[in-house]
Amino acid sequence: MSDRLLVRGGEGGTAVNLAELAELAGLLRDAARALGLAAASLRSATIRLRAGAELAPVAGARAIAALEAAHGRADALGAEAEALAEAAVRARRLYQRAELTALGLVDGVRGGRWSLLPLPGLDDLLRPLGWAMAVDRPSWPLVRLRVVGEPDRPVDPPAGVRDLVAGIDALYPANAGEAGSLEVRRLDHPGGAISWAVLIPGTETLAIGGSNPMDNATNLQAYVGAPNAMAVAVVSALRAAGVRRGEPVLLAGHSQGGLVAMQLAAEPAVRRRYSVTTVLTAGTPSGHLPTPAGVSVLHLEHVGDVVPLLDAAVNPDEADRTTVWDRGNTHDASSYARTAELVDASTHPSVVAWRERAAEVLGGDGATASGTVYAAERIDPRATAGEAATRARPRDASGG
Repeated sequence: MSDRLLVRGGEGGTAVNLAELAELAGLLRDAARALGLAAASLRSATIRLRAGAELAPVAGARAIAALEAAHGRADALGAEAEALAEAAVRARRLYQRAELTALGLVDGVRGGRWSLLPLPGLDDLLRPLGWAMAVDRPSWPLVRLRVVGEPDRPVDPPAGVRDLVAGIDALYPANAGEAGSLEVRRLDHPGGAISWAVLIPGTETLAIGGSNPMDNATNLQAYVGAPNAMAVAVVSALRAAGVRRGEPVLLAGHSQGGLVAMQLAAEPAVRRRYSVTTVLTAGTPSGHLPTPAGVSVLHLEHVGDVVPLLDAAVNPDEADRTTVWDRGNTHDASSYARTAELVDASTHPSVVAWRERAAEVLGGDGATASGTVYAAERIDPRATAGEAATRARPRDASGG
C-alpha cells in the first residue's frame, strides 16, 4: 500500500464503544485492587516465614525468595492494571470529546452556522416536492435526454477505481465531452448476469437554473437531498438503458456527481426500482449524508482539495463506508484518477473489501461491456407551458 494514502472506515476500520471503554476501565481497576490485596498477603506471608526460617535455613531462604518475587510481580501487575485503567479512561474522554466535536460540526452544518452553503430548513422545504414523482414520472425537474454518439458502443469493462474515475474525466467538455453528459455502461458477465455502472461528472457551470443541469442549482438541491435535474437525468438514463430490477448498479461520481450518486443510493423511491450496491465518489462533500443501507461506499479525497470540506463534516467511520485521503491538492478528475491507481494497488482491508464488492458489478475476467452517453438538458417549465399554449391556440381564417 502506498504511504501517500490514509484510509479510514470500512471493514478494516476502527469502531469505538464508549460504554465498553468505561466498563473495561472498571474491570482493570478491580484487577488492580485484587492484585494489591494479593501482594499484601504475600508480603505478610514473607514476614511470617522469616520468623521461622531459622529451623530450615536453606529451604526457608528459597521460600522467602519465591514469596518476595511473587509479591513483587503482583505489585508490578497491579500498577500496570491501574495504568491501563487510567489509559482507558483517557481514551474514552478523548473519543467522547472527538465525537462531541464532530456532532457539533454537523449541528453547525445543519443549522447553517459553519457550512459554506447556509441552508437552515431548506431540506424540509425541498424534499416534499416529491421523489416518488421524480422516479416514476420524472415531470419535475423537467429534463430531456439525448444520446451522444453511438448507443451501446463496445467499451472496455472498467477494471477498477482508476478506470471508473478516468471514464468520468473523459465526459467533461474540457476533454471533448458534451456538456451535461453522463454515461451508462452495461456489463455482461460470462455466466449471463447483467450489471451496470453509471459515470456522473461534477459541476460544469456556475449558473443557477440554466439548460446545463450540472450547475449550482443542482449543487444546492443535491446537498439537501431534494429532487434535482441531475438525479432525474440519472434515473431517466437508467430507464432508457433498460436496467431491470435486481440487476446490480454501481454509481460513480466526481464532485457534484458524487453528491447525486450518494443521494440516489439512499433514496427509497430509487431503491425500490434499482439495486444500487456500490458507490464511488471523488472530491465530494459527503460527510453530512447518511450511509445508504446495504451499499458499499468508497470516498476519494485530496487533503488539499477544499471541495470535500464544503459541508464541514467528516465522512462516518462505518463498516460500509471507506474514505481514502491522498496528499494531492487539486480537485480535477484527472488527478483523482491518478490517486485511484494507488487505491487499485492498496492492500488495506477496507479498500480490498470495497473492491471485492465492486467486482461483483464490474464482472472481472471474461466480462464484456457496452456504453451509452446521454446528454442531459434542463427544460424551463415556463417555456414548455408556453409551447403547449401556442399549440392549443386556434388558427384564424387566414392561417396566421
